[in-house]
Amino acid sequence: MRKISLQQIRAFNPCTEGWRRLIKGLGKSEADDSLEITIHDILRINGLDDALWCLRVWPEYASKWRMLAVRYARQVQYLMTDKCSVDAIDVAERHANGAAAGAAAWAAARERQGELLIEMIREIEAEAITAGDDKGERR
Repeated sequence: MRKISLQQIRAFNPCTEGWRRLIKGLGKSEADDSLEITIHDILRINGLDDALWCLRVWPEYASKWRMLAVRYARQVQYLMTDKCSVDAIDVAERHANGAAAGAAAWAAARERQGELLIEMIREIEAEAITAGDDKGERR
């Protein structure tokens, strides 16, 4: 079974709470960077979220981890009420498949986010005007 050193995990700047929980769960008072543990150890101590997060120490599997995340997101996509969330999954899937480079994927996401922000501001302005009309006022 493949192992991960604490040094590898630390290189990705884990959150303080998760890091402390892992160290304590390993029966240590402070980190020993040379200590190697398994994903199962992380899963047992910190749970699924942190175990999945730690998979990033193996970059050769990055596209597989991304596709796993896309697969999970697709399973609950029917609950998503905004197009931005669905668009984000689409971009993540293209990125995982190598069709969207990291910079291009972020640029597409930022562009879509800007479009949605403008749309939201327009809706708020329209509601404010309508609310003012209902009160006989004009804003």
